[in-house]
Amino acid sequence: MKANHRLSLLFAYGTLLEEPVQLELFNRLLTGTPDILQNFKLHQIILPDQAGIEHTYPAAIYTGNPKDQITGKVFPLSNEELIIANLYETQAYTRQLVKLVSGKQTWAYLYDI
Repeated sequence: MKANHRLSLLFAYGTLLEEPVQLELFNRLLTGTPDILQNFKLHQIILPDQAGIEHTYPAAIYTGNPKDQITGKVFPLSNEELIIANLYETQAYTRQLVKLVSGKQTWAYLYDI
């Protein structure tokens, strides 16, 4: 990643935490810090891949209950990497700004039911 690029913070809680996914998408392993997304709960959703084969994925769904928390990591991504993440996450998720327990404001991919 070039030093001149502006970085965005992304909170990841699912497949973007997996090293093979990071290498495939970004050609590198991401370095992140643990954090927590409060008022959200993880659900499992089923989505087809490009071949039509269904897979199960984690999805953060807003509950408004402060006892509901999702653990994950915050990764700094270049603008180009954020675009790649957008394409990977598909239209099933919406990228939204969230505030984490640490106080950091980051992007996260959320699912609306």
